[in-house]
Amino acid sequence: MNMIKLFLKAALFLSMLCPYAYAQSKIIPNYDQLVTALQQGEIIRAMIYLDQCQLKTESKKSLVDMAGAFTRIDFAQFNHYKVLTDEGKERFTAAASYSTMVEHKDYGLILGYARIRIFEDNTGEFHVAHYDAKTLTLKEQINFICNVASSKAEGVIVLYNFS
Repeated sequence: MNMIKLFLKAALFLSMLCPYAYAQSKIIPNYDQLVTALQQGEIIRAMIYLDQCQLKTESKKSLVDMAGAFTRIDFAQFNHYKVLTDEGKERFTAAASYSTMVEHKDYGLILGYARIRIFEDNTGEFHVAHYDAKTLTLKEQINFICNVASSKAEGVIVLYNFS
C-alpha cells in the first residue's frame, strides 16, 4: 500500500515538472493572432515547408533538391519591429532567429544562421546564411518568400501555439 502511495506521489510530482509534454497545439492563422500570442508569452513554433516557398535568391550548392525540405523555428526569442519593403514602405514584422554550428557537405564546418520574419500581410521571409566557422566570411545566403497558412493542409509556414 505504501509503495502505491509513493508511486502516485512520484507520478504527480513528475507530471508537474513537464506540463507541456502532452500539450495540444493550435494553429495560428495570421499575423495579428501571432502578435497577440507573443504579447501574452505563449509558446509559438513555426514550421517552414521550403519546397512550397518561392526562392528569392539563387544558390547553386544548397538547393540541389528541395523536395520535402522543411525546418522549424521557435519564437522563444523574438523581436517585433518595422522594416522597409523593397518598395520603400514601412511594415511591421515579428521575427525569430537562431544560429548553430553544423557540418556542410560543400563548405565543411560552418556557422549556420536562420531567421524567419512574419509580416502584417501574412507573408513570411525565411533567410538562411552560411558562414565559415573560422573566419566568419559569408559563404552563401538564401532567401525564401512564403505565405502563412491558416491550416496544416495549406503548408508553407504553419504557426503553432503550444500554450
